[in-house]
Amino acid sequence: MLEVVKLFKCLRQSHL
Repeated sequence: MLEVVKLFKCLRQSHL
């Protein structure tokens, strides 16, 4: 589930 967290973090940063 680490990949999901990394993807989520990347998506969140991109949204900022």
